[in-house]
Amino acid sequence: MSDRIAVMNNGQVEQVGPVTELYERPENTFVAEFLGETNLFEGTVHRENGRATLDCDGMEIELDGDTGSIDEFPDGTSCAFTVRPENVEIISDDEETHDNVWRGTVRDVIFKGSTTLYEIDVGYRLLKIQQQRSTDARDYEERDKMNVGFDSSDGELISES
Repeated sequence: MSDRIAVMNNGQVEQVGPVTELYERPENTFVAEFLGETNLFEGTVHRENGRATLDCDGMEIELDGDTGSIDEFPDGTSCAFTVRPENVEIISDDEETHDNVWRGTVRDVIFKGSTTLYEIDVGYRLLKIQQQRSTDARDYEERDKMNVGFDSSDGELISES
């Protein structure tokens, strides 16, 4: 068994490291998508008045200083933001505790044993949310409405590949 792995693409090494590092902090879109499901937002970084956002064709992702390597992406840079489905949360109507929150409609429900994967249409794209199944968790059905969100620190700003 190895404690480090290499992700290769067409004979080229994309990233080397422990599997948790590659999963949680991929360096590019290829690695992010290769190692499981993810929500990938491709766009352009905009900085104004100390605020940084990623403009993804009308959908704006709020970025903050806790977002991995944000300083490596100056204003106008094309890049991507990846956040895993287990880091996107279903939020109650009276709660606005995340950097990025949208209202959406459940388009698909995929039972996966101990978890449920929801695909939520937020108007710009489908967001994947993985929720741990428990007696406390509400089961949603197609066409149910919900608020979804994540903090920018729950994902990673990465280069496109």
